[in-house]
Amino acid sequence: MGRSEPRSGPPARQRRRLTTATWRAVRAAIMAYRQGGIITDHDQLAWLACALTDTTVRDAAWHRMTPARNAAHQRLWTTLARAAPGRLAAAPAALLAFCAWQNGDDALARIAVQRAEDSQPGYSLAATMRQAISAATGLPPDEHRALIADAFKAVTDISPDAARGPSR
Repeated sequence: MGRSEPRSGPPARQRRRLTTATWRAVRAAIMAYRQGGIITDHDQLAWLACALTDTTVRDAAWHRMTPARNAAHQRLWTTLARAAPGRLAAAPAALLAFCAWQNGDDALARIAVQRAEDSQPGYSLAATMRQAISAATGLPPDEHRALIADAFKAVTDISPDAARGPSR
């Protein structure tokens, strides 16, 4: 009797290849939006939404969201959160929530968190963002920005590999 593949999914090497391929697509989209571009192709938008279901890919994108690049990320995640159907909207909506929160736009951050939670109840990044938004409510803008900077530093300190993106 021959060896069978594990029921849990493809072997680790194939998973790494898929993660790398999906990360490349997301990174290319990020770069396109940073250069002022926009994605309108529905197949590409669907591929990106699927790519973000891999938390390694989603977190690598999250780690690239700096205040200096906020507008580009906000445009990208808005486009994806609007285009993604059902459960696929959770990741881009949660990433949009982070961008909005980072920018001090609590109203948009709350709407994006709700979109993420509606599309996938219990989505962990949406819950994290809901807590962050609640913690920052009512703070003066300078304290809000300091809280965001501290949170971003804590996240990048925890996972420096995520900031580089998936390995090849």
